Amino acid sequence: MKRLLISLFLLSLLLTACGGSSASPTAAPPAATSAPAATTAPAATSAAVATTAPAATPVPAATVAPALPGDPKSAIIAAIQNQMKAGPYRTTTNIVSDSGTIEMTGEIVPPDKIHTVMKMADFENENIFIGEQGWTKKEGVWEVSPVSGSMILEQVGLLATEDSLSKTISNVQAVGTDEVNGERARVYTYTSTYIFGEAGADQIISQVKLWVSEKRGLPVKQEIEGEAGGIKSKTVQIIEYDAAITIKPPM
Repeated sequence: MKRLLISLFLLSLLLTACGGSSASPTAAPPAATSAPAATTAPAATSAAVATTAPAATPVPAATVAPALPGDPKSAIIAAIQNQMKAGPYRTTTNIVSDSGTIEMTGEIVPPDKIHTVMKMADFENENIFIGEQGWTKKEGVWEVSPVSGSMILEQVGLLATEDSLSKTISNVQAVGTDEVNGERARVYTYTSTYIFGEAGADQIISQVKLWVSEKRGLPVKQEIEGEAGGIKSKTVQIIEYDAAITIKPPM
């Protein structure tokens, strides 16, 4: 049961992370750095005037994405792909099903870094994926994971092209506007069909409601109702963009 719930989370993460790759690969943006602390001015002497310490450099804000297309399906595809250009972001996810509840946070630094923390009533898991490497935390100790960042990001890449997104998204409707954390957003609903397994033998069909920032053209919230392995679930996810997010190897 846990494996199925974990798969549901990874699906929700991939649906928002699939802007992490595109049909035409782009160079990885530099990781955001923390603002340097202001230096201390030297003490004044009888012959010199004390110098003024330079102001700390602010952390750069996320890049503003281009305006959304008017066609609802094109707008959704554009919003998902805009995430690659927006810089690091954080997802806060709640998954509720008959088998339990998952509280999870994910941090993504495009194009190749993911950090997830998952909590259930009797289970806790933390993972870091960077490029070809992956680590998992068990009983408070980090160890190398058999799953690498490239394995996950390969799936992201397969979902990320405009052609792939167009095939997995159907029944799209624009259903109005709303506010998320004080930000005005367009709201869309659609059906997502995620096919996986050998020869595409398995699939997860979900009904998705997506909020996209009008100002930035970026996904800011989504709700997903679906079923996997006979388990029905509802996912609510908030997406925040934060240029200060960094992900480093834990060991």
